[in-house]
This record gives sequence, C-alpha cells and structure tokens, in this order.
Amino acid sequence: MPAISHGQGSTPGVRAILRRVAERDEAVGRIRRSVAATAAAGTARIRFVPHRVEGRSLEGRLVDRSSARTAAVVRLAKRAINRGLAVVPPSSSESGFAAGQIDFPQERSVYNAGNFWKLFAPGLDFVGQPDEWKAGEHDGIGLDEPFWLLELIKATVDAVDDGTEWVRGTECRRYAATADFGLAQARAERPLATPSSSDQLDLARLAVDVWLDEPGRIRRAELHGAGSLTTLELFDFGEPLPIELPEASETVQEPRRSSEP
Repeated sequence: MPAISHGQGSTPGVRAILRRVAERDEAVGRIRRSVAATAAAGTARIRFVPHRVEGRSLEGRLVDRSSARTAAVVRLAKRAINRGLAVVPPSSSESGFAAGQIDFPQERSVYNAGNFWKLFAPGLDFVGQPDEWKAGEHDGIGLDEPFWLLELIKATVDAVDDGTEWVRGTECRRYAATADFGLAQARAERPLATPSSSDQLDLARLAVDVWLDEPGRIRRAELHGAGSLTTLELFDFGEPLPIELPEASETVQEPRRSSEP
C-alpha cells in the first residue's frame, strides 16, 4: 500500500483527516495537562456530587429540606471554616450540599454530602462534622473522592472540542472526551476503585466532559455513568486555607476499608 503523503500531493480528504487527527491530539494533550495546571493553584473551592441519578435536580435536594435543616447545614459549614477544614463558597445557596474544597499538595478534599461531611486524605477518610468525626483507613482513591475523577481525566484518550461555554462567569472551552480507566489505574500512584460491574460500562471508553479556562485549569468535569452523573466544579483557586485533619480527640475510629466498591 502506498504511503500517505503529508505534502501538497495529498488529497483534500486526506488533509481533512490529518487535520482532525491533529485537533484531537491537541485536545487530548490539553485535557491531560489540565490536572497539573489546576493543581498548581494549591487549593480551590469545589462543588462535588458523585453518582447523582441523571435528571434529578441538585437544588431539589436542598429545597426538600426544611429551613431548619438548611440553617443547620450552614452552621456546620461555618464551624468547618473556623476549624480550617473547609471554606464555604460565598453564595449562601451553596454553603450546604456539595460545597467543599480541595488541597492538591496534601492530596486532601472535603465536601458536604448532605447531612454530614466527607473528608479524605491519603490512607484516611472521615465522615461526620467538625468535632464529631468517624475516622477510617483505606488503601486507595474511592469513587466518592474528587481525586478519582481527576486521575481519570489524566487518562483521556480521545476528545472533541465542543466550543465555548461559561462556567461561573468564566469563559471556558468545553471538550467531549473519552478516558481509559485501565490507563488511569496503571498511572495512578494510589489504587483507584473500580466502577461497579453492574453499571455495564466500557472501562476503556468512559465518557467525560471537561471545561477548561484560558490558563488550562479545570473549571468543571462530568463523568457520565450508566444513568448517573458525577460532577466536579473548581473555583476560587488559591483562596482556601490548606485542609487540616481532625485531631484524635475529635474522632471515633472505624474499620479499615478497601478502595474497591
């Protein structure tokens, strides 16, 4: 078979194919680099919702609660600020469910899961609220940790530029991407939990949407599962304080868990 010429002798069809391949490679490279670009900020506020059933409103989960419950969540959030465990976004509507922060140098994250908070660090996890934590140990990165999705993004193998969209007042480039879980698992320094086999997903081709700002940082990422959606938003880069772990006097020890579901 004759070799395809990349020069002037190539047909318009071949040139179009080569152009699309180059655009795909550029998009894949930008997405893979985005995690490092995001981590360079040190810390960020987040809005993280793992495994939400697609079509269900996040806001609905807040509206369904009584005003007393919502006020209680806000009080817990303020206590977390004082402890240095999490910095709540400025909007009062986001001071409860899904609000939290991420600490890249220490590989720690914390977010409000509704009636309680989840706090993760390498080898450790905490569930509860400031001053009242249940502490556990684990051997990797679980599906309910923001870092799991970030590790998956590093293993992007295909991507299409879907144009520009605005995220929290920032113009971003949106990419429809495909990530390979096996590649992510092989490259990650800590074991990654494997998605449930009941989801019937092709782990070599997981659908991920990524929104990148002009400096190449991740502003939003979404993982599409079998009828579920995991969403991570990052903003206020560099503003939150580093995440501190609860002291021993604030915790109750829980049994060690595996990163596998």
